Amino acid sequence: MEGTIRRVLTASLLACSLAAFASGNGKHVTYGVDAATTNPPATVIQHGQGLTVVIFKMSDLDAGGTFTFSATLGVKGKNLAFPMNAMMSSRDGAGLTVAFDPATMSFPDATTTQTTIVTVTLAPGTYSKKHLQTMIKADPASGMGMGKGPGIKVIIAKETSTVAGTPEQQILKDVTDGLAPEAGPEPLGN
Repeated sequence: MEGTIRRVLTASLLACSLAAFASGNGKHVTYGVDAATTNPPATVIQHGQGLTVVIFKMSDLDAGGTFTFSATLGVKGKNLAFPMNAMMSSRDGAGLTVAFDPATMSFPDATTTQTTIVTVTLAPGTYSKKHLQTMIKADPASGMGMGKGPGIKVIIAKETSTVAGTPEQQILKDVTDGLAPEAGPEPLGN
């Protein structure tokens, strides 16, 4: 029963995100993350057109430690010019450093996807924070008329005994935070 409630709430939130994104979805980069590629394991919430969210538990990481996942990118839109190049970038959150291998993607056509390994490092001294996040996007070459797309939001959440509610309520809060791409992190104890 709890798993069904979680799936229904997640599907509802993702549908709202998709509807908001679909209204202006011209030429853009698409993003996907296979949960099987996350190390350590993480929760991955995604759909084909909107924001992809990767949620790691800080308790699975050591200060100064790293975690990785594979991000698969594609391009979507009409009248695209190929080949199309894009440089991976991140809006580093305080305490996080992000690296990509490869850092530049080249799309020969609209049907070819490209994969990059994303490595996120948790800086020493930040392990005591309750919530860390960063946004990852591909930055298409200038003059292509191509949007960056919704991107990938990486959230590292610290589990504390002060978090009220059930595990499902905490997951819902993490999902809600993850689907708000421009909102800052909220303290988990509220």
